[in-house]
Amino acid sequence: RRAQQEAIEAVALDVAAFDQRGCLSPHAVLIVAERLEHAARFAARLHEEGLARLASELPRGPLPLEDGARQLAWRTAAAAHGTLFEGDGFAVSFEPEAAVRPSPGYRNVQLVHVRPGDDPVASVRHRLATLRRHLKCVGMAGPGSLRSRLATSLAAAGFACSVVPAGRMQRPSASDVMDGEPPGAGWLRWTTVG
Repeated sequence: RRAQQEAIEAVALDVAAFDQRGCLSPHAVLIVAERLEHAARFAARLHEEGLARLASELPRGPLPLEDGARQLAWRTAAAAHGTLFEGDGFAVSFEPEAAVRPSPGYRNVQLVHVRPGDDPVASVRHRLATLRRHLKCVGMAGPGSLRSRLATSLAAAGFACSVVPAGRMQRPSASDVMDGEPPGAGWLRWTTVG
């Protein structure tokens, strides 16, 4: 129970940071669970205990009119494909079988259920396939060994993204891969002096 609460708080922080307009902001949350009810409960808790709490601690900034129109369209589609949990300035869409799709930002996030199958890492990689070249960062709650397996699996499949602990998506380490490039590419130059 404590691990799930920590995951909820970490994911909520990733979504709320920069009002989800950062280049590493999450637009979708994949939850690996055998039972659909567990994923639905996580979506409700992310709404109630994660984003609702942060709404008062870190209020969302103003919503520009054009982004408000995108938000309305996204939320309408979300309600049609699943269950929409709406709050004052944030929303969680639980779409168990829908494709992963980008949100309009401004604290609107899609939660997708992933059945673990024989290999949960392969199941997650499969659900992320439609985002391959656009995926920059994956925040993952759970053991570091599983995060390492996912990073290796995504790299082998041609994804150019980093895999970081949930709650750290907007604060990557200097040693993280960015856009498929090694750490420091583009701003570090190595010179050998003989």
